[in-house]
Amino acid sequence: MSRLEVRLLEARNLKDEDTIGQNDAYIELWLDEDYKQRSSVVNNSNNPTWNETFTLQVIGGKHKLHLKAIDQDVGDKDKIGEGSIDVGAALSGQVIDGGYSCFAVTFCLIWAVVETGIV
Repeated sequence: MSRLEVRLLEARNLKDEDTIGQNDAYIELWLDEDYKQRSSVVNNSNNPTWNETFTLQVIGGKHKLHLKAIDQDVGDKDKIGEGSIDVGAALSGQVIDGGYSCFAVTFCLIWAVVETGIV
C-alpha cells in the first residue's frame, strides 16, 4: 500500500469570513472523503502558517488531494474555499512542491509539499 506525505505550509490572503477580527483558519485534507484529516487552528489570521505534516493512505485509484480552508467560529464554521491537487506524479515518485488557487472569487494560496512512499 502506498502513502502520501503532505506537508501543509501556509495560506495567504484568505477571504475574511469574520465581521470582527480575522479568520480562525484550519485545513481539512483527504484523498478519500471517509478519511479526512485536519490541521490545527491558526487564530485571528488571514495569512496562517501551519508547517504540519500528514500521512494519507492511497486507496485504490484516488489521485486527487482535496483541501478545504475553513474558518472556525464559536458553534459554527464557514467555508473559506476549497480545491484539489492531482497527486498522480507523486505516486510515481516525483515530489510535488507547489501551491494552487483554491477558489476563484478571492485569491487563496495553500502551499503543500507532497511526497510518496511504500508502507
